[in-house]
Amino acid sequence: MRALILRPINDARITQTELQKREVDSILSPMIAVSGDDHELRTAILKTKKKYSGLIFTSRNALRHLPEDIDLTDVSPVYCVGDATADIARNMGFKDVLSANGNKSDLINLVCHHIETRTRPYSKNAPLLRFDRFRYLAQDKEEGLSKVLTTRGYAVDRLPVYDVMPTHGLNSSARAAFENKEITHILFFAPLTARIFVEYVQRHNLEHLCQDVTACCISWSARNALQPLIFEDIKIADQPRQDCLLDCVVPSGKDEDHAKLCA
Repeated sequence: MRALILRPINDARITQTELQKREVDSILSPMIAVSGDDHELRTAILKTKKKYSGLIFTSRNALRHLPEDIDLTDVSPVYCVGDATADIARNMGFKDVLSANGNKSDLINLVCHHIETRTRPYSKNAPLLRFDRFRYLAQDKEEGLSKVLTTRGYAVDRLPVYDVMPTHGLNSSARAAFENKEITHILFFAPLTARIFVEYVQRHNLEHLCQDVTACCISWSARNALQPLIFEDIKIADQPRQDCLLDCVVPSGKDEDHAKLCA
């Protein structure tokens, strides 16, 4: 059993460590790279010096690429898409950190429910500030979250603080393992990565190799982005969390059984 991890290198190493705990070998070949980017929008929003009623973080990368010269830890509450993002926010000194423990839909529900039930009244004069990434693909609708919140009556300023770009595809080690049919599982943590993988496979005429591999997807959106590729099997995480995705490779609590099978 050998898994292929395609996510950005920092997160890929974390995933590799978790797979090692489950006695699963893996190979890293990031298909997207993450970087910070100074942008006019970033400067413009920060210069407004608005009073914000809360911060929204849609990923760990948004926190990792915050401007170092600006301290926003006095702004609360802080809404995070998942527990891992929330843990980073707390470690950076943010207070009143709330986790949606899910995807962007869960994050929207968390923000709306918390605003509606908290004792401090919400004011449109103090909008929410959302940190996320620049858009790479036209069909990748990152702005949807802000649109939904605005439709529900909440003012949201969007501040892109990092960018994602495709790499050159599978590295030589991963390409060789894929062509030699050594890869049993491929992990897809995002629809964007899935789409880039599809483009790469089609460009190099490698579609037939997918028929011997199990695709493990973080969500239905990631699964749908793999069309029209045909895999031996496609598994979807019960919840959009890393531990649930890894359960698609080796279910937690069954590591001993797995070890016996491999003995």
